Amino acid sequence: MLKRTLRQLARDGVTVFMSTHSLEVAEETCDRIGIINQGRLIAEGTVDDLRRQTGERANAKLEAVFLRLTGAEDAEMLTALRA
Repeated sequence: MLKRTLRQLARDGVTVFMSTHSLEVAEETCDRIGIINQGRLIAEGTVDDLRRQTGERANAKLEAVFLRLTGAEDAEMLTALRA
C-alpha cells in the first residue's frame, strides 16, 4: 500500500524523497536513485543509468549494480570462496 501511495504522489507531480536500505523497494518505487557509500554520494540516476554506468546487463537487479558501485561484490565473492 505504501509503494502504491508513493507512486501515485509522484504521478501527481509531488517530489518524494525516500531513504531505504531495501534495494528491491527502491528499484520498484523510485524514478531516480542515489547510492551513498561511506557517507558520500557515489552515483545517481535512473536504474538504467546506473546499470549503464557499471556495465551491468539491461535486466540486472539494483543489488548487482549497488555491489559493483561499492566494491562489495569483491567482498561477497571472497566470503563465498572462504565458506
